[in-house]
Amino acid sequence: MVLLAPVTYAGEGVSDPSPYKIEPVKSKSPLDDQVSLSEHQSGKGGTTIYIKRVRGIGATRVLPTGRTKVPLALRFKGFGSLENLSLQSRHVRIHTSLGRNPWVVTEYCPGEDGHWVAASKTIRWRLRREKGDIVTDVPQALLAEAEGDLLVSWIDAYR
Repeated sequence: MVLLAPVTYAGEGVSDPSPYKIEPVKSKSPLDDQVSLSEHQSGKGGTTIYIKRVRGIGATRVLPTGRTKVPLALRFKGFGSLENLSLQSRHVRIHTSLGRNPWVVTEYCPGEDGHWVAASKTIRWRLRREKGDIVTDVPQALLAEAEGDLLVSWIDAYR
């Protein structure tokens, strides 16, 4: 079992009202990765969650505030690579990595018993490098299924 470190939260750059809000999974510490929200002001619009590396391991909850069709992206700043990135909604969980052999695992939790099983369909998802950062778009199918919140957790390969 991997223990996830909490993250600290910065409020700069957040336009109000945002279609998403973020909240910590655990209490704040100066060693936590820093998480902030920013709204795109041009192009296709959307929201980006910025995760700035301090320890390179952490988790955050993303809570929609109503408009869940608004695109959501994750931007990891200062990360060498991602050993594991996991997005989990109520019934669907996907994992991926960034490296020589990227992979995607999709799991489904059919009931309230908390048991996850491999899904028959996979969700298309990839991480990419952009201006030194690691960037990904959260799949719209997962956002639509989230029904309230999405757990984002990460582990940098070089922590």
